[in-house]
Amino acid sequence: MVDRGFDRRRRLCASLAVALAATALVGGQAWGQTSSVPGLPDASETPVLPSKEAEPPRPRLASRQALGSGMQPLPPGLTNDNRSLGSFPSGRPSPLPPTGLNGLSGEEVVVKVVIDPPLKHHSEQVVRRYIKTIADRPYDVRTVEDDVKKLEKSKLFARGSVNVEYQRVGDHGIVVIYHMIESPTIKYLRFFGQHKIKERHLKKQSGLKEGESLDPWTVKDGATKVEEYYREKGFNKATVKVLEGTGKDDRGVVYLVNEGQKQKIAWVEFEGNTIASDGRLKTQIQSKPPLLWLFKGEVDREKIHEDEVRLVEYYRNLGFLRARVQRELVWNEDQNWLTVRFVIDEGPRYKVRSIGFVGQRLFTPEDLGEKLKLREGDYFDKFKLDKDKKALEEKYGMKGYVFANIQQEPRLNSGREALDQIDLLYQIEEGRPCVVSRISVKIAGDNPHTRRNTILNRVSLHPGDVLSTRDLRDSETRLKRSALFKNTPGDEPRITFDRPDLSQETGLADRPAGPGGFRGQSPDASRREAR
Repeated sequence: MVDRGFDRRRRLCASLAVALAATALVGGQAWGQTSSVPGLPDASETPVLPSKEAEPPRPRLASRQALGSGMQPLPPGLTNDNRSLGSFPSGRPSPLPPTGLNGLSGEEVVVKVVIDPPLKHHSEQVVRRYIKTIADRPYDVRTVEDDVKKLEKSKLFARGSVNVEYQRVGDHGIVVIYHMIESPTIKYLRFFGQHKIKERHLKKQSGLKEGESLDPWTVKDGATKVEEYYREKGFNKATVKVLEGTGKDDRGVVYLVNEGQKQKIAWVEFEGNTIASDGRLKTQIQSKPPLLWLFKGEVDREKIHEDEVRLVEYYRNLGFLRARVQRELVWNEDQNWLTVRFVIDEGPRYKVRSIGFVGQRLFTPEDLGEKLKLREGDYFDKFKLDKDKKALEEKYGMKGYVFANIQQEPRLNSGREALDQIDLLYQIEEGRPCVVSRISVKIAGDNPHTRRNTILNRVSLHPGDVLSTRDLRDSETRLKRSALFKNTPGDEPRITFDRPDLSQETGLADRPAGPGGFRGQSPDASRREAR
């Protein structure tokens, strides 16, 4: 007969042995061991989780935490829910800065604002100007984010080095800690080797100032700016080398300048010109010898290149549409005086073979061409062509077509029999005639006292009239001669027009009373409108 109690004890011992083996297996996997017992679950698939009902661990006090070198201890009672201050070395930002705090009740108050590590190159007062988060004020995550953006834009710190860390104080207190890496400042700015230009002018041209952030790229750019300034002054062989300012441990900027010889223009010559004299061509360029051989006249290669373009444009405006200009630079033995020679290939001068109009309906081609300055058989002249365009716009404007669009299109002929002839085509978009809908009066000045009707009485146009450019010009002349306003350039009375804005109904002008209107001050005070 089998003892049931004995069997029960044997099964209990076997279960206990299996439980001990599973416990040992889980502990072994924590040290990198793998499970070899069949039927037992893998520890990586079923991690052991703490009980939800277990009490949280007691928070450590910030005063007991180990602080890094150069860090200031915080007041007693501060707790860090995110990371310990001692876990980051001094001067290095946290790799993953928290964007905010969890479990906020909306009643948190900023207890203290800390800058870590302590500033070495910049004044703390200057840095705190960019921080709007203030102690004893409610905590606002948007304000903290704005602070980070402003600190990044201040160029006082390395790019991407500004991060934020938080600590809790009690139930509703928060300490905001700004971690950042300072950029060194320019302690001194010096130049060596300059003789012809004063150092204060070079400092201004470099764009650098003492006390600003020291950036290697800005230092190199400053050297380039100084070299360009020397070339403008005629020192085309000047070089600027950076001696200090790009190194890791540099605290200032030092430039070494090699000015070289100052170069000036001795003569300007022209070859190949037949239509215009040398004196006339000299008025089209900027490169000229020094005044009295002392003032100005420096060699500037960019200006010489621009003079080539100006001469080509001048010849093409006169009808030499295939003109070409090249320059020759002849130096003396000492390389300090330059002779600039412009070699000109004028090419053929084009004549106008025909003039055509496209798109006109109001006028006939004969009416449009009767007052043109540039006619068939004349040499092409860009200045006359522009005047003719303005005359056509004026002709349409007198009929109320003030927004007529007129485009001129010169066309070269490809035939062998007409290599030096050109056709002119005017493309016209007449649009519609315009009527005056509103007259708005604007009087500028500190204390304008001229009445509105005083101005309207000198204007020939009224609401409902056809808008004529001749009437506009006559009215503008009448206002200038009234001696009521300034006639200095830029301040003289002007009349402009534009398409009406139907959403604005103020400022409508009325036709003056009486059959012919009136001049001078309006006796009717009720019709006066202040603007």
